[in-house]
Amino acid sequence: MDDEYLKKFISEKYIVKTENIHPIGNHRLGRNYVYLIKKNEMELVVKVSISQKKWHNEIISYKLLKGLEFIPEIYETGKTRDLYYLISKKIEGKMLDEVWFRKSFREQIKISGMLGKTLAQIHDWKSFNHYNSWEDKSNIDIVKDRESRDKNIVRRLATCNLLDHMTIRMGIAALPEFREKLENKKSVIAHRDFSFRNILVNDENEVTGVLDFEHTIPDDPSMDICTILQTSMFDNERLFNSFIKGYTSVKDFPENFINNKSYYYLITGLYMCSKYDIRREGEILRGISLIKKGLSL
Repeated sequence: MDDEYLKKFISEKYIVKTENIHPIGNHRLGRNYVYLIKKNEMELVVKVSISQKKWHNEIISYKLLKGLEFIPEIYETGKTRDLYYLISKKIEGKMLDEVWFRKSFREQIKISGMLGKTLAQIHDWKSFNHYNSWEDKSNIDIVKDRESRDKNIVRRLATCNLLDHMTIRMGIAALPEFREKLENKKSVIAHRDFSFRNILVNDENEVTGVLDFEHTIPDDPSMDICTILQTSMFDNERLFNSFIKGYTSVKDFPENFINNKSYYYLITGLYMCSKYDIRREGEILRGISLIKKGLSL
């Protein structure tokens, strides 16, 4: 992406000086460019993506979830050159991953409950009879859907030369038996990246915003629980119980996850290891630990 071109485009479109256009987020990754525009008393966020699919996912999600107070309000969407942009109202708050470790344990318990409630509100907003696509509604069998996606994870593990790792081999071998136990349930609007870096909180430890719905599709609600498993922040039983309590204050916890924890721990661990080429060593060790837990449950 051309940062200078984008700043010029935004400056001309919104008649603001370039010094009032501030990059935010992880520009260095090169996947998205996000800018904060300050004009008069208004603050807007411009997100620019190279992926039409991710841009499309985000627009659909925001429109479907309109009415939830923590969802950004879209002002405009469009295309410039081969880039896709989305302009939304700025939500006040601080990124949870930046403040989590500065919170007391009591505050973390409260936030955990709020996270569970927030995720349940997203899952409860709308349901579907198919998986893994907004447009293609033919994928109605969760076992077949997961089998296809699990094969993709195994292929990535092969490219990372990890298939000879004993724990990974045991995890892959155990998948079919656990996967067959999954039951077809209604799919939901699954965020699929419900992580601390995409959640805003205020000083009262309330969730004010959930961001970055670029991976969102109709899917098994348990997949959002899998995202949470990727971090160690909820390894503490009291924190995870608070999350579950918050979730179940809105709707029942995903039945497939309750009845088949082993499967979800295994695929989360295998998925983390399959990203070995872009992840730090600590994250790989986390993946291995999740596989071991899945095998032991």
